[in-house]
Amino acid sequence: MKRPLLLVGLLACLPTFAVRADEKIYRQVIPGTVLFYNSSGDGKVSSGSGVLVDADRRIVATAHHVVNSLIREGKTRMSVVFPELDKNKKIITDAIYYKKHLDKFRVPATVIYQNRTKDLALLQLDKLPPQARAIPLADDGDPSPGERIHVLGNSTFFHGGAFGYSTGTVRNMYYYHRKTFFTVPFVFFALAHHAPTNRGDSGGPVVNRKGQLVGIISQGTTGSGDEQVIDHSVHVREIRRALETLGTFQLPTLTSLTMNMHVDSTGEDSFFLPVNAGQEVNMTLAGNGGTDLDLYAKDLDHIEDYKLSNNRVIKDYKRLVAEEGDSDQEKAKFSPSFSGTCLIQVRNLGHRSTTITT
Repeated sequence: MKRPLLLVGLLACLPTFAVRADEKIYRQVIPGTVLFYNSSGDGKVSSGSGVLVDADRRIVATAHHVVNSLIREGKTRMSVVFPELDKNKKIITDAIYYKKHLDKFRVPATVIYQNRTKDLALLQLDKLPPQARAIPLADDGDPSPGERIHVLGNSTFFHGGAFGYSTGTVRNMYYYHRKTFFTVPFVFFALAHHAPTNRGDSGGPVVNRKGQLVGIISQGTTGSGDEQVIDHSVHVREIRRALETLGTFQLPTLTSLTMNMHVDSTGEDSFFLPVNAGQEVNMTLAGNGGTDLDLYAKDLDHIEDYKLSNNRVIKDYKRLVAEEGDSDQEKAKFSPSFSGTCLIQVRNLGHRSTTITT
């Protein structure tokens, strides 16, 4: 009779153990989670989330659509906020507190990389707060379907909350295709899961049971009625690729820059680089002979109209360089008439490794 009683007692304790494990994960990864809170030119305020992925280079990853509205205005300077502790050393989750002390907690950052197709952007912080801790990247093969995951973000920010948490399980991993309001669709290797996310969580970390990053939130809850509810996150392999593509890039110098890119799908890698008026910038794009790569340099401060092949007119940044031949061996140079930020884009149409140097 004692054994059944003992078994019941153990089962009754399991939920408590699970709660404690979830709380431990939250405390472990929250120092690497950030809040985006920025205003666009039309006066609209947007919030989002991000994750510190490289402490040495002070790099934060987020979903591209979190920062897209500001980038489209030619802005690459933004700010993020790291979580703060109260007097009891608990995470402050009151959004009003962060709004009230925004100037005190704001950490300036610069967008240095984006890939719209993969819904991914990287920013470099001006400084690293003492409480910040990068979240280590999991292996490209993680996680497995059925595995428990943990999600952090700021979906409740406009309702008064910040740095929230949810949990769930992995459904599977695959290349996710979805049309967007932008000129390019989302096509990225995705982590599909049943951990609920909402607007404002985008860019936030998805971690495994070890507290390792397995993805960042991209598409919130989809499905209605009898359809299965699924959330999609950008898989860690895409984040690792972006970091490798970025190479050893450090702001604010542009004296020497080398980027190693792995072209695994069609898309567009964009780099935001500081330039000075009259400075000659030489660019060389070299592939392995089996890819079709195009190279562009653009002025973020000026917008021009461009006519497409179907006679549709679109607005784009002023082109300083446009190398669009059927080759992956492109060379170009230009001397900007402005001091500021130059956008360099590499549009890849192949599936091989390439290197771009400027």
